[in-house]
Amino acid sequence: MSIDRGRSGTMERRQRLHDLVDLREELRDLQANLEHEELRFADAVKQRSSIMNRNDQEDSEDEDHFLESLRITEENIHHHRQKIMEIQGKIIDKKESILSLEILVKLEETR
Repeated sequence: MSIDRGRSGTMERRQRLHDLVDLREELRDLQANLEHEELRFADAVKQRSSIMNRNDQEDSEDEDHFLESLRITEENIHHHRQKIMEIQGKIIDKKESILSLEILVKLEETR
């Protein structure tokens, strides 16, 4: 009976370790996505600055075009900001899951 319990414990531990590896890979993917989204956000902010600088240099002949470009750029900035916050939340959740699993594995090791 103790052999079965030992095997069961070993299998559970292996599964937790596999889950831990999977979570760490998912965390790396999320961090890469965050970096990519931050770059897109920075590009959108630069684009907004460029639009504002162009408008300062030109007369307001094509104000409708300026306003439309600015609106689209502001929407992009908002979208990227929202996406960044969403990814950051997922990263926090993954880190908490990883920490919980690490604690479980450590507790099993001390038994």
